[in-house]
Amino acid sequence: MRETSQSEAETVLWKRLGDEKFVGCKFLRQEPIAGYVYDFVCHECRQVIEITRDHSAADTTRDRGLNEAGYSVLRFRPNDVLDDFKGVLYSIEMSLLK
Repeated sequence: MRETSQSEAETVLWKRLGDEKFVGCKFLRQEPIAGYVYDFVCHECRQVIEITRDHSAADTTRDRGLNEAGYSVLRFRPNDVLDDFKGVLYSIEMSLLK
C-alpha cells in the first residue's frame, strides 16, 4: 500500500468506505487513474470520491476525462465530511444506487 498522509476528513471517510463494502462497492484509497491519484475509487462501481478544499479548472478537466471513461465523480469539502458525515454518506449512497 502506498503511504500518504491523509487529511482528517479523508481519514474519517476512509474508516467507513475502507473497512467493508459500502452499498456493494469496494473502495481503494489513493488510487491512480490516467496519471492522477484520487482519494477513493471503486473500479467496479465506476465511482471516484475526492475530498478537496477548492474545485479548480484542472479538477473540471480531470472530471470530464473520468466521466468519458465511465466514472462518476463526487467532490466534498473537508468541512462537509466532518460537519455532515451522514449527509455525505447519503450522497455517496445515492450516487452508487443510480
